[in-house]
Amino acid sequence: MKTSKLWEHYCGLSSSEIKQVKLFLESPFFNKDQKVRELFSLLHKYEARIEQEKADIGFIYKKLFPKDKKQVDWKIREKMSDLVKLLQQYFCTKVQIDDAEQQTELLDIAYRTRKMDRLYFKSIDKQLKELEKQPIRDETYHFMALQLNKKLFDHPNTSKFSGKRIYDLMVNIHYSLDQYYILSKLREYTETIVREYVLGETYTLNFVEEILAFLSQPENKENLHPQVYIELFRLLKTDQLDLKSFHKIKQKVLSYLDTLSPRNQSSQINFLIVIARLSFKPEIQAIEIHNLQWIGVERGIYIEDGYFAITKFNNIVDSGCTLKKFDKTRKFIEKHVKYLSNDDSIRANISRLYYAYLAVGEKNYDEAIHLLEKLEIEDYSFFIRKQILYIKCLYEKFGRDGIELITKQSEKYKIFLHRKHKSKFISKLDVESNMGFIRFVKKLCNYQFQSYSKESLQKEINDSVNLYGKSWLVEKAAELK
Repeated sequence: MKTSKLWEHYCGLSSSEIKQVKLFLESPFFNKDQKVRELFSLLHKYEARIEQEKADIGFIYKKLFPKDKKQVDWKIREKMSDLVKLLQQYFCTKVQIDDAEQQTELLDIAYRTRKMDRLYFKSIDKQLKELEKQPIRDETYHFMALQLNKKLFDHPNTSKFSGKRIYDLMVNIHYSLDQYYILSKLREYTETIVREYVLGETYTLNFVEEILAFLSQPENKENLHPQVYIELFRLLKTDQLDLKSFHKIKQKVLSYLDTLSPRNQSSQINFLIVIARLSFKPEIQAIEIHNLQWIGVERGIYIEDGYFAITKFNNIVDSGCTLKKFDKTRKFIEKHVKYLSNDDSIRANISRLYYAYLAVGEKNYDEAIHLLEKLEIEDYSFFIRKQILYIKCLYEKFGRDGIELITKQSEKYKIFLHRKHKSKFISKLDVESNMGFIRFVKKLCNYQFQSYSKESLQKEINDSVNLYGKSWLVEKAAELK
């Protein structure tokens, strides 16, 4: 049961949604099958047993069909399939209820399908007027404008060969298409340059200089969003990005952040973090990144649909520990860990991992090891962080004398990485990054028995582009005697 498609859908529900789904299944408009309702109730009742693999499909079958002496496989499979479809319908309905844009989009489809033309045109015109009020004309704005004008143009009641309206629509469509293409290309090329810096790779960029000239025209100079990308593009290409110019760009972004959706705000903050990460020395980089992260925390933009983005959570804890802001980071964990999972036991395990990070930052390695050894979590992203931190703790506590413990732990970790990569849970890039970390920890342990010098090891670590825990490895290499 735990590996079934139905269980995967069930696990996508929050605790508050369980009651909603029960009401949803009670509605005869959506469901008239009592057995499907009973199946959902059984999933909820035996949730813990299913999660622990103590309740399989056969167990659920006996509860659902108690009078059957023999299991008829198609009967349970049919009910499971029906419940999956209903849960998918619930997900779609929930999105529609929670997302005003989705509601409007579906209503437009309904108006057009039912030939309610007056309401259809009125709805599109209203959306265009609302769109015009947006102060930031980014690629999302122009994509929406393109879609709305295209809806009007494509409607069978819109004359294609006469009248001013058709001319205006064609002009608007071409303008929005050009702007969307130009802004999207500008953003993607800027992010490609960032990737070149981070990974040390080189790409052939077919960026047309006329695009920059076009965006620099007077009518586009008031639009801050593309101007940020233009400025970054030029500074990165000419290696002229310094702290002063970065702060100037940062202030521009912050000046229009309130006009964006939380998701787009998060995207903009993340982009600035990437720029800071590749442009400055580690000590400056850490401060800039931490400050940007806390802008996101204070705005609440990392919490989406009741969940905190796990990568953001990890990075905030990392930067807090790096800067030794332990009290601030501890309060952050206590306040926000509830947004990582609805399950109390999972939250407790996640908390142990983050408190272990704090213990390492405070050089309390015994406490960190104790917390990590109590940690039981299946999620591979948390498992990776646990293993890396555990190996660091062993090295910090035992130094080069811990080579046997570190080797034993590393071998287990390598098997895990290859297995997860084979199952396509982890990318090849991530495997290489983690394997690089293991390799260099072993080199640190074996330093006194090898022929390579401290300087050559430091250079090898510094020259590595894709390497997990690089700053820690650099620090430990510098401590070698």
